[in-house]
Amino acid sequence: MLIIGVAAVVIAISLGYPAFVAGLLIASIISLALQRWQATAVAGLDNIPPRKAFNIYFGRSLIRSLLALALLALARYGGIEFLLGTLLGLVLQVLAYMAEAIIMIIVRKEG
Repeated sequence: MLIIGVAAVVIAISLGYPAFVAGLLIASIISLALQRWQATAVAGLDNIPPRKAFNIYFGRSLIRSLLALALLALARYGGIEFLLGTLLGLVLQVLAYMAEAIIMIIVRKEG
């Protein structure tokens, strides 16, 4: 995630889009904080039934998605560059997970 983010920041700065970088940094920080908050929902839930643990995790996932949509709605007031930076900041984790999965598939095929 860090490599993709740094590459996006370097490219955006070199092309002269500081608003994109601002949106990317703000959204990345918020996205990481929300992911951490979501992960704490399942930490230490060994003593509760699986259905209740799922409901807690799913509830936090919905709240996280709604907050991300609200952040995007607010980002539109910062201009298109800021909005696109915010969007990339929010989906950066997904891109990192996809890249990791692709690398694992390639390594598994070779090995």
